[in-house]
Amino acid sequence: LTGAAEHVARTRELAEPIPVEGRDEVGRLARAFNEMLEALAQSRAQQQRLVQDASHELRTPLTSLRTNAEVLRSADRLDSEDRRRLLDDVTLEVEELTDLVRELVELYHLELARSLLRQAEWVRVRLAADQARSVLRFARLQGLMVELVSSSRGSTEVELRLTGPLSLLARTVRYGRALAAWLAFLPRLGGWRLEASLLMPDGPCRLALSHRDPIGTHHAPPRRFDSAVEERLFRDLLRLEHRWSVRREARPVRLDDARLVVPDFTLVDESAGIVVPVEVVGFWTPRYLAEKRRLLAALPDGERWVFCVETGLLAALEGELPEGRVLGFRRRVPARELLELAEAVAAAATGPREGSSDR
Repeated sequence: LTGAAEHVARTRELAEPIPVEGRDEVGRLARAFNEMLEALAQSRAQQQRLVQDASHELRTPLTSLRTNAEVLRSADRLDSEDRRRLLDDVTLEVEELTDLVRELVELYHLELARSLLRQAEWVRVRLAADQARSVLRFARLQGLMVELVSSSRGSTEVELRLTGPLSLLARTVRYGRALAAWLAFLPRLGGWRLEASLLMPDGPCRLALSHRDPIGTHHAPPRRFDSAVEERLFRDLLRLEHRWSVRREARPVRLDDARLVVPDFTLVDESAGIVVPVEVVGFWTPRYLAEKRRLLAALPDGERWVFCVETGLLAALEGELPEGRVLGFRRRVPARELLELAEAVAAAATGPREGSSDR
């Protein structure tokens, strides 16, 4: 370990990991050292990409400006129309250069914020309720530990609570990278505010960011649907004739005074004020199934929820699914049968009304 540390200090070479043997204290230290080298290597690669992108993007407008500046030296030999066009070109190139510099500064700020989040104990994000679904889904795709809570009844805002890497006992480097990747999605939204508790070498501190800060992003938006099953169901529902308005990424539904959940779909009859949330239980992992079980346990009596459950999971959830509100499917949710079940559930239950303060 001492030799490896001296080699890194002497050569600045980060690509050579230390062989790890055993699970004792020395083995743990070697693994932590390797994770640190991996994080440093990734940070260096990001810096190099930023410099390469900057040099590439700036080369064209700078070359054009240089050419036009040389032509302007002989401006007295140009007629008024040629001078006007030349000056217009210079003005446009200066504006493009200004935009490029602004984007580079925003990307630098993003990378700085991402590096700080790797030292976070916890992260809180407040944003509009109708934006919660996409942010929550992207956090879960990154494997983050996240909870959605309500600030107060009737509020149009919700809060996402994320566990920071320094709250974990292991795999903090990998989790920190996932959290940093998730942050790159936030600048695509409006009206968000982030607060994080950081543990820095000089002591604890707070990080505060918002949509007003100059933070850019090069991250592609997450996919709209969690699975092909959900995407096919959405298209099938839109093709059929029925009274329901089908909403994807609808507003969160309140389970109790604090907890919220975002259904996969919501069927809404606006004229009657009837809302039927629809949850698709198809893609299975232990964490995914645990989340569905928590949702089932928290549902109050009389709610109009409908559950579409893949037949292979029906046995695993036996005794937990609400009677009369479950539709089994294999590979594809039968949209017409779902609508029939929604009609039956809406007629039999009393539950949320569209536009009520509790929803």
